[in-house]
Amino acid sequence: MIKPFTVTKTIVEPEGSVGVHFTSTKSIVSESNSGGYMTLTAYISVSPDADIEQAVFDYLEAGWL
Repeated sequence: MIKPFTVTKTIVEPEGSVGVHFTSTKSIVSESNSGGYMTLTAYISVSPDADIEQAVFDYLEAGWL
């Protein structure tokens, strides 16, 4: 899978879940046709047996990608 994100840090939370810090950048084009990019930096909590990369992808797919 080509990942449109970078996992920057993972931590084990007190209740046993895994906290995932990540960033994702995407290109944008404004109405005046000038280009640029936006970067999302976020944190999600996933179960310890979850596929971290799939969880981040699913999170981004819900509205960012």
